[in-house]
Amino acid sequence: MLSVRRFSTSTTLYKRILPAVDVSHITSPGNGRPEGFERNFPIARRQKAWEKTGEDKETYFKRKHAHTHAMQKKRADAESNDFNDMNDFESRPRREKREVYSGIRPSPLSEFIYGTNSVFAALSAKRREYFSRLLTFNPKPEDQEIIDLAKKENIRVQRAKDKNELNILSNNGVHNGFVLETKPMTPQPIHYLDESNFEKGTYRIIDDELGEKITRECKTENPHPFGVYLDEISDPHNVGAIIRSAYFLGADFVVVSSKNCAPLSPVVSKTSVGAIEFLPIYSATSPLSFLDKSREKGWIVVSGAEASHPTDSKINQTLRSKEFEYGALNSLLGESPVLLVVGSEGKGIRTTMKLRSDYLVQIASHQNVNPMVDSLNVSVATGLLIQKIMDI
Repeated sequence: MLSVRRFSTSTTLYKRILPAVDVSHITSPGNGRPEGFERNFPIARRQKAWEKTGEDKETYFKRKHAHTHAMQKKRADAESNDFNDMNDFESRPRREKREVYSGIRPSPLSEFIYGTNSVFAALSAKRREYFSRLLTFNPKPEDQEIIDLAKKENIRVQRAKDKNELNILSNNGVHNGFVLETKPMTPQPIHYLDESNFEKGTYRIIDDELGEKITRECKTENPHPFGVYLDEISDPHNVGAIIRSAYFLGADFVVVSSKNCAPLSPVVSKTSVGAIEFLPIYSATSPLSFLDKSREKGWIVVSGAEASHPTDSKINQTLRSKEFEYGALNSLLGESPVLLVVGSEGKGIRTTMKLRSDYLVQIASHQNVNPMVDSLNVSVATGLLIQKIMDI
């Protein structure tokens, strides 16, 4: 059987544990009991607010915060009344709503072209199927011709509430106080370029009308027809600038690739200063077939690209054989119709397009140019090439 050993505190050891301060003799003046440690230890205590005014706590709070409780009660009563009248929409107090711009209602069937030149060109050319309305804000006296032309065509002229309304519709573009809502412009699909007639000054193109091939005859004022093909140029500013240069320098038309090329958006219209309204613009769904068949019909294809390939030596040799001098471009248009091909600044013209070209031409830079600036902007380079080809 296990025995349990019990421990007890020694009386002698207990007596040796003495308090550091003997406070047993200090008593409270009220009841004669000894005061505790908290009563005798000097502690700085913060004086209460009601003690400063000589009031008790209840009286102080009633006097200080009675109006606050009254306001809360009023708000509670008002919320209760609103809840009870929830179904009564006519009697409920309504907040004033900020007026929303009536013009900001975009439609997938329309777009907003902006700027005096772009709007005036669209109204003058009349190539778009319809115009919905013309929005203006603070027009200048010299721009009254635009408003008069819109009224003549029975187009609704609407004054914008403020400038911000036009800023939103033009996506913060430089609208000059004019925004025209109209149907988007889409390029006409074509299969290829047909033969030209030097004596009549005409050329033919094969249109694609819902899958059906239709031959269309066009006129040219050049010795032979001349067009520009845009190979996957995605920047709308570059597309607009090229169309502007092509129209200004006398090109007959522009063809864009149907894939990976910027659409004929309001930005393109603004950058081209309205040239997209006057210059025929087509699209090619199959670029390689388009070039092959156009060459079969007598068109010379000139690509603005370097005649080299970085990896394949055989392709590089083939491209080298197509190299053409920039200064001799003015001799081509007098012999046959010419199609100039230009590509994007990043990737340039695709190798498959180069191989289907008759000539490859490159604009040489100055000798002391820093390697960081190794090329021209595609719109600038295209303008130089067009000018050289047209300089007969």
